[in-house]
Amino acid sequence: MNIQKATIRGFMGIELVEITPDGAVVQLAGKNGQGKTSAMLAVIGALGGKKELAKAMGLSKDPGDEEIIKRGEQMAEVVVEFGGWVVTWTRERGKSDKVEIRGTDGGAHGRKKLGELIGAIAFDPLAIDSMSPGDRRATLLEMAGIDLEEIDGRRDATYQHRRDVNRDHKAAAARVGEPVKGAPKKAVDALALEEKLEDARGLCVRNDDQRRAADMLDEQVDIAQERARNVANEISRIAAADERADEVHLGELENMKRRHAAEVESLRSRYKEDSDLRSAAIDEANASLGRLGKDAEERAVSAKAATRAAGKLVDPPLNSIKMEIESARATNKLHRLARERNARFIEARNLEARSLGLTAELEEIDAEKAALLAGAEMPIEGLGVSDDDVTIDDHLWATTNFSRRLEICVAISAALAGELAIAFVRSGGNDLDAEHYAALCGECERRGLHLWIERNEPGEGAIVIEQGLVAS
Repeated sequence: MNIQKATIRGFMGIELVEITPDGAVVQLAGKNGQGKTSAMLAVIGALGGKKELAKAMGLSKDPGDEEIIKRGEQMAEVVVEFGGWVVTWTRERGKSDKVEIRGTDGGAHGRKKLGELIGAIAFDPLAIDSMSPGDRRATLLEMAGIDLEEIDGRRDATYQHRRDVNRDHKAAAARVGEPVKGAPKKAVDALALEEKLEDARGLCVRNDDQRRAADMLDEQVDIAQERARNVANEISRIAAADERADEVHLGELENMKRRHAAEVESLRSRYKEDSDLRSAAIDEANASLGRLGKDAEERAVSAKAATRAAGKLVDPPLNSIKMEIESARATNKLHRLARERNARFIEARNLEARSLGLTAELEEIDAEKAALLAGAEMPIEGLGVSDDDVTIDDHLWATTNFSRRLEICVAISAALAGELAIAFVRSGGNDLDAEHYAALCGECERRGLHLWIERNEPGEGAIVIEQGLVAS
């Protein structure tokens, strides 16, 4: 189905243009600024709507009145007729677009029906060749009905995750270090050695206490013996004093006998009392001496036994135990360092395993993606996609000759077209030499595309537009 007639009034630079195509190619010719681009944009806007028009005009938003309606006019109107259908598009200043679609039955239809008729119009097949590789790839995937967003999202997330894991693995591997030489398989019970040292110190304290007790018993024996000697000396002193007293009293008695016979009896009585007291003191001293001697003997026996027992005491080797503890600490340090290194080694090994697992996930995702792409229905045999661009016969787009690329572009346009199979080529038409222009026209006709193309220099059958009107 081709466009049979297009009538344009007051659109951009167009005053009034009627186009009645004759044949498979509609060539709009004329110098720049005369209205040929306006005529093509008018048909694009009427069929594709304001979003397609904005895209064709290179705008990021819907075009306004000043960009659409010819200066001095109040309204722009485009009427497109094809296969019994009539599409009437109007824009009045200050108002929204209006689209009226009437079918062969004369009934009114909505733009949804128009969309079914025209499909996803590829307005400029040559634009596919000038697209960025990413946009060209996206266009082809959309045409094939393949949405790789979810798969690519999963792959990107997995790839980023693997990159992070590899970074962590590299850092972890650098932290592992060399094996610890001389590290024991298990740690020494240093706490038990500490308790052993404390027990040994307690035994040493108890031994010292026992030795001091023995020394105190020896001192007590010396004190008792000294006391006994003092008592014996006191007895000797008393006895000597008693002898001297006897001599004195006897001398006095003889003298008194001579002087005072009457006092003799009194002196004798006093002497007897003194003598009795001294005898009692001597007896008490002798008894005390006996007790002290017995006590000294008993203390001497105890002291001898204590000294003999203290002599048998053996202090534990504190320095040896301390050295044993220091050795255990050094051994445990090696064990701890080896354990820490082993933990770092395990961490690095686990990260490596995670990286390998993520690599396997990436391979599965790539296989899933490859299967999806392999099952895609392409408009022409040999067409495919790489990670970055479209491929032709397994060759990159840029390395394929232009004639083959031109064939592919037309094939993609034809695949995107609906019942109204139309392709619009704008500025790219001026870049085609005679050979490639003929090839484009022939390929569009072969694939059933109604080609509308802009050319500065008019060819055979061209519609020439000058100052917004059809000149010829």
